[in-house]
Formats: sequence, structure tokens, C-alpha cells
Amino acid sequence: MPEAGLCGMSISRSLVSALRGRLGAEPTAWSDQKLSAQSYPYLYLDARVIPPSPDPYRSNTNPSTST
Repeated sequence: MPEAGLCGMSISRSLVSALRGRLGAEPTAWSDQKLSAQSYPYLYLDARVIPPSPDPYRSNTNPSTST
């Protein structure tokens, strides 16, 4: 398999394997942990931006739904 590129650097399988070996058991322990053992708070954001109309006498509503 050819080497992969990342930010202009060549990364081979053997380099990835060597780096993984230097990490020891930590990645395995992290991936094997139970997610239910701890709570993980999170925040979900969603937004909608409606730009103001250039015409001050026109509202920002959808013209197909206005009467």
C-alpha cells in the first residue's frame, strides 16, 4: 500500500505502527471503557440567521404565506 500524505508529510504503515507501539496500553484502555460509567454533559446549539430586508416597509416573512 502506498504511503499516505498528511500536511505535506509522508506517513507509512510502519510509522503509524511504531507510534502506536510507543503509546502502550492507553489507547486500548480508552477505547474499551464503558460510556455508562460516567455522565457526559453536552450542549447542542442550532441557529438560523435571517438578514433584515433592505425595504423598511417589507417584513421578513415568506411572501407565499403572507396574506
